[in-house]
Amino acid sequence: MPTNEEEIARIEGAHQLGLVFVRSSILINGGAFVVLLGFMATSTDASLFTISLSGLKIALSCFLTGIVSVMASLVLSYTYTAPNFESRTRKWLDNKVIPANAVLSLISLAPSWQGRVIVTNLVSIPMTPNSPP
Repeated sequence: MPTNEEEIARIEGAHQLGLVFVRSSILINGGAFVVLLGFMATSTDASLFTISLSGLKIALSCFLTGIVSVMASLVLSYTYTAPNFESRTRKWLDNKVIPANAVLSLISLAPSWQGRVIVTNLVSIPMTPNSPP
């Protein structure tokens, strides 16, 4: 049977892991979103490679979906921790907050990978007359 100190340490460890995940997910999805916006703003006809605009739109929406799902997870966690222990909201969320955050975490990871795959698969390097085959 764990002692109170062990239980507190376990909860603190889970809390720290959750914070690292949230920060990482926002950084990855937000960074990818900003990079694609920057690419779209500075791309010209003389670029060494091309990416279809429709593919960029889909990739941007994937990264934005990842950011929104992380924010939803943060709102859910705040809604759970903000009320006092006797609150009806907190009692109702007791058994739902961990599975809901797990699902939102998966939702934030999947679009991030999908966006990367879309961008990677849509890049094409046009052949110029002087370039080697």
